[in-house]
Amino acid sequence: MGRNADVPVERRLNRGLTPGPSRPERPPHVRVSERAARRPGRARRAYARWASPATTFTAAPDGGNSGALERRLIVFGFVLYVGVTSALLIVGGYFPSIDMLALGFFPIAMVMRRGRTFLADWVPFAIVLLAYEQFRGLAHQWNGKIHITDLIAAERLLFGTPVPTIRLQQWLHQPGQVGVFDVLATGLYFVHFVGVLALAFWLWLKAERRVYWRYVLAVIVLSYAGFATYALVPAMPPRLASAQGALPPLTDIFAYIVGEFSLFRPFFTVYRWIDPNPYAAMPSLHIAYPTLVFLVARRLWPQRWSWAFALYPVLMTFAVVYLGHHYIVDCVAGALYGWGALWLVWDAPRLARRFRVPWRSARREPTAFGEADAG
Repeated sequence: MGRNADVPVERRLNRGLTPGPSRPERPPHVRVSERAARRPGRARRAYARWASPATTFTAAPDGGNSGALERRLIVFGFVLYVGVTSALLIVGGYFPSIDMLALGFFPIAMVMRRGRTFLADWVPFAIVLLAYEQFRGLAHQWNGKIHITDLIAAERLLFGTPVPTIRLQQWLHQPGQVGVFDVLATGLYFVHFVGVLALAFWLWLKAERRVYWRYVLAVIVLSYAGFATYALVPAMPPRLASAQGALPPLTDIFAYIVGEFSLFRPFFTVYRWIDPNPYAAMPSLHIAYPTLVFLVARRLWPQRWSWAFALYPVLMTFAVVYLGHHYIVDCVAGALYGWGALWLVWDAPRLARRFRVPWRSARREPTAFGEADAG
């Protein structure tokens, strides 16, 4: 105790010179994970936070800026935005594109004094999504082999002849007339990405920031997985296959409704410079995105009422099949892509950590000679 006699007790406790209070013994994998998190290296610490089971879809508690006023501002902002976009649609025929939908949340963030944080969190997300849209428009140019008959054969094998798109139009569509199902299907087709952005904004407002970024990463992984498939396996949708003579005649209801009501005209949007991809049938991201929203909603709210979110992908399936934009096999593939993106971003890191920790603890287990096994 010679040189430590003049050291305060608090410092000696911190330096380990005096034993501190006893703590309950922790399992080996917890000790290993804590030691790994304390090691130097930003990547290791980031991975420890990323794969931590504590990172769930649990909303953060309301702070001082939350409360009744904040909820009223959010509701007022959403109502105002829906009113403005509806007026543009009805009066001018302008339908908001993805970039316009994302920018619509900015006034709400400004009112809540979070505008700078909104730009820091949403501008990278928007840039990556717009890059995907641009790449998707070029994907079919990289592979000249367009798949037509194999999708039709799979559809007929599962559902018989005629294919479901033709059956639905025979039952519900009146040629030369604008029916209720035509307008409903076209409206659903337009809003396939609205739920994705709305859930992202809710997570940005109410949940932990890393939960928002996980969801954003799942959307990005899903988008670029679809782009890779479009580049490798370009597939023709039913409406174009019918125009090529591979299917009986179909009505392009979507084009008719858009032309009849002059919808989706450019309105201060970058989409005027992005070319669409006519051969992006497999998988259907119109189903993949709603499936991802449904799966996330089930984790956010495990109550029974959250099953109502299943209507989102179900109704979207009806819309894209009825309009002739996708086969049912495309929709099934899109649902699998949505589930796969969620699993890859949320569950795979935890699974990898579960297999990684016992292996690391086994390497540190003392051997019969009193030394750590080097492996």
